[in-house]
Amino acid sequence: MVGGFNGTGDLFTPDPRKLAHREDPGTSHAAARRAVESGLVSRDALLAHGAVLSWPGSTVPELAERLSYKRGEAGFTSETLRQKIGRRMKELETAGLIVRGPSRDGFTTWLPALKAEA
Repeated sequence: MVGGFNGTGDLFTPDPRKLAHREDPGTSHAAARRAVESGLVSRDALLAHGAVLSWPGSTVPELAERLSYKRGEAGFTSETLRQKIGRRMKELETAGLIVRGPSRDGFTTWLPALKAEA
């Protein structure tokens, strides 16, 4: 397994200790455990990956704006979505599911990773 994902691309439960800094208070570590146990982290990663697949070459703010418009759900502003998906990009990159594209306006663009032909 690489970066929190198994070979099928399904998320497994990430280590909550990696979601909070060592120096963070106990409440932060408890919140990280709850986020993992509830499936929130996995759902946000799937949302982020799906956004990159839908709109390759976009920045996190652009992806969030598009998701906000597409979803049209109360409580999911583009800022909320920017935070939710922005936190998962490094994990998706480490898992080999997305790659960094060229920077634009000071933001990284994200692209789906190309799969090697068998």
